Amino acid sequence: MEVAAIIAEYNPFHSGHQYQIREIRKAGFDAVVAVMSGNFVQRGETAIFSKWIRASAAVSCGVDLVVELPVPYVLSSAEGFSFGAVSLLKGMDLPFTLCFGTEIGEAEDFFAAARGFSDPGIQALFKEKQKEGKSYPRAWFESAKAFLPDPIWRLFTYPNSLLGVLYCKQLLDMGLPEKILPLKRKGVLHHDEGENEGIASASFLRWCLRSDDFSLVSRCVPKETQPLYQKAADEGAFTDPALLEKTILYLLSVMPDDALSRIPGVSEGLEHKIRRDAGQSLSLSELEQRLKSKRYPLSRLRRIFGGALVGMDASLSAAPAPYIRVLDMNETGQKLLREIKKRNALPVYHAFSRLKEDFPDFGEKEEQATRVFSLALRTPFLETEYKDLHRYTVKQRFMEEKL
Repeated sequence: MEVAAIIAEYNPFHSGHQYQIREIRKAGFDAVVAVMSGNFVQRGETAIFSKWIRASAAVSCGVDLVVELPVPYVLSSAEGFSFGAVSLLKGMDLPFTLCFGTEIGEAEDFFAAARGFSDPGIQALFKEKQKEGKSYPRAWFESAKAFLPDPIWRLFTYPNSLLGVLYCKQLLDMGLPEKILPLKRKGVLHHDEGENEGIASASFLRWCLRSDDFSLVSRCVPKETQPLYQKAADEGAFTDPALLEKTILYLLSVMPDDALSRIPGVSEGLEHKIRRDAGQSLSLSELEQRLKSKRYPLSRLRRIFGGALVGMDASLSAAPAPYIRVLDMNETGQKLLREIKKRNALPVYHAFSRLKEDFPDFGEKEEQATRVFSLALRTPFLETEYKDLHRYTVKQRFMEEKL
């Protein structure tokens, strides 16, 4: 069975994602596996919809198996995010081809760029750029441009292309086959507003949902997902990060310095400045402006804020992903899961209670992430991970459907 693997957030799943899956099927793949972030996303915010809604949307549109990327990797840097996701795919012990969207670049370009990370000259220049206060992506871009030919260095200038390079770096570092399928993005770029050919960016769709404008959303998401999203919109079961602003300010102003220092992305004594400035800021945007610098762009700061909400500890994301948690699947996904269980793969979990018992540190962070997600919902209700013990698991649903 030819397996395509996708690393995604589906925040939310939209027509661009459906286009990607159709192209993957055209390329001859028999099954599609998605490693998806849970109730938090890598930008440091809560996801727009719960992981259950997003996983169900993906399966309704052709993904066969959706597994959860544990939150410690989600709230890491782009390199930590890619490390966790690729290590999870490796832990499935299935041959796979990694598929991702990109603005530019061919397959060989990505591996050429990825090998640049180990080039001594690029590494030395990167360290110099960081000492100058450049952000991580800016430092790599300027270092790559100085050593690598065009179009290789241009991969560092686009968000999705850069993430593709980081995925390839992880494939090389972990000794996995150099099998990728980069697909050109269609319609709009990452943060574009509006729609093009029925495709809108995920960030624009989130803005529409939070502005109560479902008309554009309905035009730019697959018809299979519309009932899910409409129900969530009607019930207020979507998040608004603004609802967490005062909580974040308070939390950052009272967290002990040692706890702040353990959050991924915090270094060079930043914990002292975070705590002091949080106590003197009247809004989150004011705090962001106080803390923002070349070394600490808004994207990094927002991941730090998300890490504080979950009580994150950088040590949890230092090792490869330790388990597989299933969020949703169809019959093909069920066959894949049976194959995974036959192999020398990571342990597979459906119920949260078992996972927390075996991996208490990860379980605690996932539980906290879902508590925070619940507080960010437009219509608040406490849907903690404890309720997973009482909801149907995917496995139970399949058993009932066969009766």
